Amino acid sequence: MAFIKINKIRTYSFIGCMDEEKKIGSEYETSIEIKFMCDFVELKDNLKKTVDYVNVSKVVNDEMKNACNLLETVVYRIGNKLLDIDDKISSVTVEIKKLNPPIVGHAQFVSVKEEFKR
Repeated sequence: MAFIKINKIRTYSFIGCMDEEKKIGSEYETSIEIKFMCDFVELKDNLKKTVDYVNVSKVVNDEMKNACNLLETVVYRIGNKLLDIDDKISSVTVEIKKLNPPIVGHAQFVSVKEEFKR
């Protein structure tokens, strides 16, 4: 089993239930961990035998452009889309952090995380 982890993909998105969030947006960090069957010695420096993390990043950036109410919705869309883009992926964990959320107590972030399996 091999792992690829992409940490803190930064985006600016319009996700949230409050009118302010829909108008002015907010900063987000998305982290992805992919598990896939691979023996690194067999890769022979061939990108087609591994998971292309450029494509993974593109999925995250494309989905974060779509406004919605819930972080859970975006996590679900990203997780399922990543399973669809590469058959080598056995599971993917998606975590999205909303930085400086508009809640009482001045939290640094709130996050939503889920693992998706084949």
